[in-house]
Parts: sequence; C-alpha cells; structure tokens
Amino acid sequence: MKKIFDFIKKIIRAILRFLGFIKDKPGPGKPKPPKERGFRELPDGTKLPAPYDGEEVKRLIQSVHAAKDKDERFVYDTVLVSALESIRPLMDLYDLIPRIWAGDSAAESEFNRILSENSNGVDIQAYEQRAQRSMEVMRGEIPRPGGGGPCGPLFFMKPDALFAIQQTATLLAGDNEKQQIHNLATIDKISNNSLCPNVFNYLAHQDRVSGGQRLQERISIHAKKSEYFSRVDELRGKRGEANNGYDGLTQPPADGEGPWRPPRSGMERPAHGCGPDDGPDDGPGGDPFPDAPGFPEDCKPIRDYCRDFVRGAGRGVNPLPDSVSTSDIDSISAAQACNGGTITIKGSGFGSSQGNKEVVFGTTAARVISWSDTEIVVRVPGRISGRVCIGIRDKEAEQRRKEVHEGNRRAFEEFSEGAELCLGQPDDIGTLPYRPDTPDCRDINVVDVGVPSIYFRVNGGQNVTVEAGNDLVLNWAVSNADSMNITRVGNDGPDVNITGDMVGSQNIGAFNASSEITATYKIEASNACGTVSQTVTAKAVRTPNLSILGIEVTQPIQRFNWNNPGQNNSVRLVSEKRTMVRVYVESGVNDGFDFGEGPNILPDVTGHLTLTYPDGNTVTVNDVLNPGDDMDAQPASNVDRETLDHSLNFELPVNNLDGNIQIEAEVYTEPRDGGGRWDTASTSVNFQQNGSMRLVAVLVNDTVNNNNAPTMADYATSLQGARTRLPVREQGFQIFRAPNHRTINTQGDEDLTNGDGWSNLLDRLDDIADDYEDNGEIWTGLVPNSGAYAWNGLATDGVVQFWFDNHPRMLSRSRQGATFAHELAHTVSIDHASSVNAGSNAGVSSCGNPDGVDNSLVSLTEDVGMDVAAYRLMPQSIPTLMTYCTPSINGTTSYQDRWMSIDLWNRFWNQI
Repeated sequence: MKKIFDFIKKIIRAILRFLGFIKDKPGPGKPKPPKERGFRELPDGTKLPAPYDGEEVKRLIQSVHAAKDKDERFVYDTVLVSALESIRPLMDLYDLIPRIWAGDSAAESEFNRILSENSNGVDIQAYEQRAQRSMEVMRGEIPRPGGGGPCGPLFFMKPDALFAIQQTATLLAGDNEKQQIHNLATIDKISNNSLCPNVFNYLAHQDRVSGGQRLQERISIHAKKSEYFSRVDELRGKRGEANNGYDGLTQPPADGEGPWRPPRSGMERPAHGCGPDDGPDDGPGGDPFPDAPGFPEDCKPIRDYCRDFVRGAGRGVNPLPDSVSTSDIDSISAAQACNGGTITIKGSGFGSSQGNKEVVFGTTAARVISWSDTEIVVRVPGRISGRVCIGIRDKEAEQRRKEVHEGNRRAFEEFSEGAELCLGQPDDIGTLPYRPDTPDCRDINVVDVGVPSIYFRVNGGQNVTVEAGNDLVLNWAVSNADSMNITRVGNDGPDVNITGDMVGSQNIGAFNASSEITATYKIEASNACGTVSQTVTAKAVRTPNLSILGIEVTQPIQRFNWNNPGQNNSVRLVSEKRTMVRVYVESGVNDGFDFGEGPNILPDVTGHLTLTYPDGNTVTVNDVLNPGDDMDAQPASNVDRETLDHSLNFELPVNNLDGNIQIEAEVYTEPRDGGGRWDTASTSVNFQQNGSMRLVAVLVNDTVNNNNAPTMADYATSLQGARTRLPVREQGFQIFRAPNHRTINTQGDEDLTNGDGWSNLLDRLDDIADDYEDNGEIWTGLVPNSGAYAWNGLATDGVVQFWFDNHPRMLSRSRQGATFAHELAHTVSIDHASSVNAGSNAGVSSCGNPDGVDNSLVSLTEDVGMDVAAYRLMPQSIPTLMTYCTPSINGTTSYQDRWMSIDLWNRFWNQI
C-alpha cells in the first residue's frame, strides 16, 4: 500500500512540476541530472520518451540470439522480426509527432497516410462499444482489478506512447467527429494486432527472472512452421532484398542514437498469433494471449484494464476549436516577401479597426501598419521562413481554445494516476504542448517568406555511407527561389553540375573508391532576399565479412591449425593455471579496400568471451590483451599464428578453471552495427587436475667468492620460470623453509667457480635434508647470479642410487627462470635433449653438448608457444628447455628463452 501511495505522490509532483507549479532549485552540492537518451524533443522543449523499454528490447533480442547454431539463430531472428513488423506502423506514427507539433504539414500527411493504409477491417461499431467501456474505466465507474500488481512488460509499445499517438490523431482530426473516431479505431486495431511482440517481450522478461527457455521454445514453434526453416540461404537473400542488402541479425537499440527500427523480415507471410496452432487471437473482448505459456491468470484483468484505460484516455481528449479564419481574405499583394517587408491583405468584413484581432503568418503574429474593413497592411515577421499561410486570429476564440487544451491536460492527469498498473514503475510521463490554431492554406493567402527553402539528400540522407562502387542518387526540392545549382565540393565522388530544376532526382553514377573517402555535394539557391546553401556527404565504405577462423586455448604450448583442425587444442590443459585464448579473425575483405591500415585490413576489431562452467554458471571476459584493446583483422591468407596481434587475445580467470568449459567468442567492430562486422564462434576444452610440487627453498650466501645471498623475491622470480613452463597449477608449487637452514654459507670446498664446488654444495643439501622429516619435498638451493661461476645449475636425476643419497635436490643461479625449470625437471628424472645444428635452424643461435642425453627427447619446439604471464609469443622450432642451446627470437638471443615442448610437457605431466 505504501508503495502505491508513494507512487501517486511521485505522479502528482511530476504533474505539478510539468505545469510549472514546482520548480527545482539545485543546491551547491547537488549533482547534475543524468543525460537523457532516446528522447524526442518537441518545439517547446517537452521530451517524448522512447515508445518501448530499451533494456527489455535488448533482453528480448539477446534471448533469441542465444541459440548456438548460426542458421538456427538467423531463422529465430527472422521470426522475431516478422512479429515486430505488426507494430512498425505505431512506431512510425510516434516518430512523426515532433515534426507534427513543429508545424510540418508533410508529417501530418504521412501520419494520416499510415492511418489510412492500416484502416482495412476497422470495425467502427465494435470500437465504439469498447470505447464506452473504456470511458467508464477512465472515470472510475468500473473498479480497478485487485491484487496481481504489475505483470511484467505486458506491452511492447508502452501505453503512454500509445496515448500520445491517440492525442495527435484526435487533434489532427479537428472537429470532424467521424474522422476522429475512425483514426482512434485504426490505432486500436493496430495495437490489438501486436500480439506476438507482446508475448515474446513478456516471455523474454519471464525467462530472465526465472532462468527459463520459454521464449526460445515458442520461437522454435514458429521457426519450424516457417516454409524457410530448411532454406536459410533463400531466407537470407529475402532479408537482404528487404533491407537494402543488410542480411545480418537484428541489432538492439543503442543509447542516444534516435528512433530504433528492427530490419524487415522479407517473409511473404508474417508470423501471426503466438500459439502452437499459429492462429490469431480471440478477437475483441477475448483473451488476447490464448496460447501464451506462463501468463498468470491474475495478469489478464490487469492487462484488459490497461487496454481499456489507454483507450478511455484517448477518448477523453476533446478537439480544439478553431480561432483563425481566412474566409474574409480575397488576395494578398505578393506571393514572395522578405522578412521586415510589407504585405497588403485585401478582402471584406475585416472591421473598421483592429479590435480583438491580429494577423498571423502560420502561428506568428505580425505587426499591423494599417487596418480597414477592406485592407490590412502588415510587416512580415522576422522569425519565420518558407511557405506560410496568412490568416486572421480572434484572440477571444484563441483563449477558448486554450481552455479546452487545459481540459485535455486534466484528462491526461487522470491517465497518469492510473498508469502504474500498466507500467509498473513508470518514468515521469510528458504530455503534448499547446498548439495555437493555424490558417487554412488557400491559393490566395500563401506567401513564400525569406530566403529559399531547401531539401537536399544523397541516397536518402544528409550524411550517408555507401558501399564503394554503388551509385549515388541526389534528390532535391527548392522553394521560394529564382535560381539554383548543385556542384561537387572537392575531387572525390562522381562529378556533377545541375542548374535550373527546382525539384528533381538524378543518379550521378558509381562512387568508385579504394579507401574510405567522402564525397561532398552542395546545393545553392537564391532569391531577392538572399542566397542559401546546403551540403550533403557520402562516405565510401566496404562492408567486410568479418569471421572467426578458430579459437586456440593455450598454456605454454598448443597445437592449432585452422586449415587442419583435427589436432586443435589437443595438448592437455592444467586446471587453475594461467591460460590464454587466441581468437583468430579474418577481415573478410579481399578487393584491396583500405580502411586506413593497409589494403584488406579491417581495424578496430574487438570482442569478448563468454565462459560456461560445468555447473552452468557463466562469466564474461571483456579485457582484451592486445594494445589498444583491439586488433587489425587481416585477410585469411595473411593471418600468421606467429604474430601475436594477428589474434584477439584474452586471459581466462584462473579460479574455477577446471573440467569441461565452453568458450564462446564474439568479435565485432565498434559501433557494432551488423553488416558483416560481427561474428561468433565457440569451442569446448577440458582442464585437468595434476599433481603439485613441494619445494624447500634454501638461499646460498657465497662466502667463498664474496657474493651475497639472493632474497626470497629473487627466488620467486626464478620459480616463475618453472611456473610458466611446467604443467603445474598456479598454486601447485608449495614453498617451505627449513627452520635452521633458511640461508646457508658456502664452505671451503664449495667454490662455485669450478664444477667440484657445485657438486659438493649439492651433496651438502642432501646432508641438510637428512635433518628433517621427508614428505616428498624437492630441496632447491638458489645461489647468487655471478657470471664467474662454472655452471648455471646442477641437480640430481631423481633416482635414489644409495641410502645416503636419497633426497631430490637442485641448485640454480638466481633469476634464471629457464635454468630453474631445467634443473627442476632433472629432479623428476628427465634427462637432457640432444643438441642441434645451429646453422640449419633459424631459431637456434648456438648449442653446447650436454652429458646424459635422452635421444628420444624433442630438441626443438613442435608448435607455437605462449608465455602467458609475460604476454609473449614463443615461436615454433626454438630450443627446448632440456637442451644446452640458445634460442634466437626476432634477432634476440637469450639462454633463458629455452621453452617447453609438447613432448616435455607430457613427460613432466606423467612424472608428477
């Protein structure tokens, strides 16, 4: 009850604020109001809200696009678009309202044309019967339904938008009662036919709340009944024909981009009805959702109440009386006049003095110079232009017109008070502004005022994009002009020089371009009052066919080849280990078109991943690792796996990275506008648990050579070489410290500048380990990083030879990650790999010859590797970790760049 009471107070405050009785005064610390988006502005500043709930529409579209199969997703989208076509006339009517209230006669004609086109089958008598009941609801004679509360988005078009359309239709009808009733009945018919959009929108809302799939089930019923279900290519072609070549999926409404429209379906038979029988609704007075699943019974009276309430609100608006007359005018002195000039109006019955009358040009009053019963001389107002009609306004009649408008405003207030049941928690609803009466236009009272008026378009718009190679078509209409000409500005685009014709259309030829260039055209018109001009632009673009070649999921190394996908992602993945996903994308451009980064390259491609875990939970990965958060998509023939930025790269969240995980990638350019600039693909990979390693960290202070002991920070850096290479989860390296041997000093026979010193120090690690309980630890000694030392590291081979030499242990110079990993591999009985010929392998700088070689070990990496932590690509055919070879990577040589092979990855995996 308190919620309803608070809402009523909110509505009352909004109405009082709208009428000017309450004015907000922002305090010194009050934040600025949020930016308004998706609103249409009327001439007096009134904002008309979007006629639909943009967020709910996005959810509706996303629910339909959740289908995994591409073709299925396209057919589902077409069914949705077909359903939305039934409400397109209402959306078109709503978008004309601002132009109508600005006095645009063409918009009035278009509004009436849409009503006329949709008037077939209108039952005026049935409408009047429903309207009577609606008025009773409006006046409160029929009680509101109890209980139930708002029942989700019951209407695709919001009731306040429908009410605004009804007000406009009534006011345009004027005092023609038959036309008024016919217009309202036509609007009623269109809104009643929007069955499928209402049901689909409701089911998307309920699926979001309950996690269900009822919308997809219902869409699936329609799709399977469609004659195009198994002919997707044909359907795609029809979609393209209906939408000027665009055959992509429906894009949701974007904030701040003006009126939204779904594409047209191209289907010969739209999707009527929403039940398994695909039949129509039950008709007037019946259940409009007979087959819709999941509609609570207590929602039906609320839904019916809302429909009746909106109808009644429309009937509560009265036509405004006329206050401007033209019947006494016989002629005017000029058909063309400049602002500030004079015009003489001749006729009879004007009265001997001006009295309570005034001359208006459209809605603007003119200053009277002289007035008699047969002649009036006025000065042309300075704030008008274009073709206007002159009339004589009765000020008292205009006041009566305003009083009727105030009555209409009160009817609107009644509508606002009852809107909560329809809208749930509505925004403050605006109303239409007062519109003064305007003169009827007759041949004898029309004057062209001021400089010429120009309408100028290229391919239907003022600033358009056009596919390179397509024709440019100019359309123009000039009024109140003595001369005009159209020329090209600059050198881009087909040349043109048109003069004389005030109205016309001309195809000026193909806009051939190999890059994104802009053609500009200018129209100039002149008369005695001056010269005006207007320009239009056409930007040449190429619509790519952006597509995903494949999705690689890699840790230190992976198999992947989009041309031979049999072994893709076949290298085992460790659970909860840092993992990178590489999404390979091709531009889909192959004709040499240059978007600014080179021929056939599509810049600014970005995207995101959606992970679905074994328990059904999902996570979205939005952080793109590429510099600038995007990539330049290459043509397929140029995509190089050994170039890191030839893929869109992501790192997966380590937590919960276990079991079979589905990865869906979505790539697109911004803005995400369809038209070949968007694609999705998915893959599934299995993350497997593996053993851990218990390491005892011992820091060595080299007193023999006066080199200070490394720190535990140095130890962490060294360990990172093993963490990034070895098949162990991130937290799988368990580090321990020996209480009495955290740091040890070298002794006289442990001179690390010779090999015996290394061996003696390694033996002492075994003696120290004897003092502690053995729980399977590997003893790891970290010595200073001195170039004077004989070796980089030393380790036991992991095999117990004698009872007195039974602890796996290793030594490594500090901050040498590859060496630390190399020696750690020895402790699990992995030997050296053989050397290779440096001269015949570009990825090898030099090689040494180790002892203890296992000739079955691979010496060069079999595929492309990835240092995920460093975001660094490791090329194929560089020396593996267990060699004594130095890699050469892009001209840089470092012994610490030895990398993991697939062979070594599998051997180490099996050993632990």
